[in-house]
Amino acid sequence: MTNSELLISELKSGRCMKTVVAPHLCYWEARRVKESGGLSCLRADQGQLNKLLDKERQRAAEYLAAKKEADTLEGRANQLEVEIRKLRRKHKQVLQKLQLHNELIQKVLRSLTEGAT
Repeated sequence: MTNSELLISELKSGRCMKTVVAPHLCYWEARRVKESGGLSCLRADQGQLNKLLDKERQRAAEYLAAKKEADTLEGRANQLEVEIRKLRRKHKQVLQKLQLHNELIQKVLRSLTEGAT
């Protein structure tokens, strides 16, 4: 028998003075609670559990929204990286063409200066 079962059995028999919070307590029959304020305590505990559950659901929704946004931003970053690589390749090709063109101009200028002398 586990500790939680012992506490619940003691609470059922009216021998336990501790508060037990468990999801299945909301299904308890009201006639099983011996103390006059016991039912309101169980309802208060259930209310607190519901509030905590709502907060956790809200946190989970916020986390999922943030994760979705992060995934979207990560996808956009990957697209930008691909575009940057393409632009670098294109820039390198243009630079090589310009260097070749510059070398040809230098050869033409040398041949013109050698021919003039």
